[in-house]
Amino acid sequence: MAGPRSARRGYWQAQIEAHRRSGLSQVAFCARHGLRKGTFSFWKWKLTRDAGASLGRAGTRATRARTTPAFVPIQITAAGGSGDAAARAPDGEVEITLDRDRRVRVRGHVDPAWLVQVLHGLEAAGC
Repeated sequence: MAGPRSARRGYWQAQIEAHRRSGLSQVAFCARHGLRKGTFSFWKWKLTRDAGASLGRAGTRATRARTTPAFVPIQITAAGGSGDAAARAPDGEVEITLDRDRRVRVRGHVDPAWLVQVLHGLEAAGC
């Protein structure tokens, strides 16, 4: 059975993960969720430190993968032009490599808003 320390740790892990997914600054996230910035910063530091210590002991690829962001912000642009040209390209192709053996490939017209929804769905599913 999980004790109070484990429950508190789990709560802050969830908050830090929600912050990472939110795209908000730490200050904005804390204000929006009624969290004290100092407390949030402490737990972020503590959990990052603990994950680093565990990574040092385990050193496995799976452990490293859990501590890195799943997605990074991107901007879609044409090879030599504007982002609008890339969004309208009828014969475009987008390929995103999730890891060595998993890829998302979309051919034809790629609507940026739709692609963002697909990526958020994959992230939520833990892909």
